[in-house]
Amino acid sequence: MKRAVLLFVALFGLNHATFAVTPITEFNPGHYSGAGTWLADDGSTGDFKTFLDVESDGWTVAKFMLGDLYVYETTTAIDEYGFLSALVIDASNPYSPNYYSGYGNCGSNYCQMTVYLYNGVMQKALVFNDDNTIDCVGAIFFNDGTPDVQWEGHNVRLP
Repeated sequence: MKRAVLLFVALFGLNHATFAVTPITEFNPGHYSGAGTWLADDGSTGDFKTFLDVESDGWTVAKFMLGDLYVYETTTAIDEYGFLSALVIDASNPYSPNYYSGYGNCGSNYCQMTVYLYNGVMQKALVFNDDNTIDCVGAIFFNDGTPDVQWEGHNVRLP
């Protein structure tokens, strides 16, 4: 029994020693095209199309949904440990942009963030896949009676 416990402890330590977080501290620039779906807590659903422009310190998303174009610019500052601060600009109306701050973190192949909106909170995560695709998931929790909404999307790197 004592050997089994020592073996378990050794294997457990070895298993955990092989996994280390190597956080993303900047992004690999590129252009992506994609699509996704959304679901609101009132039961409404829909699809969207996206163009994603990734820069070393953030990204811009142009999203076409429900016949409208939405543009969101995100700039991040990521420290050496993968923790980030973010500025999100809703530039959907270029004459009256809205600015929101947030925070988050990046792991080995993903970044997630929380952003405070004027009428709620947005949570968003990007997963950077080995096959040059980016998956995104997120949700907005509104505090003004607007139905909460969640979404999932997939983006493919353009040549």
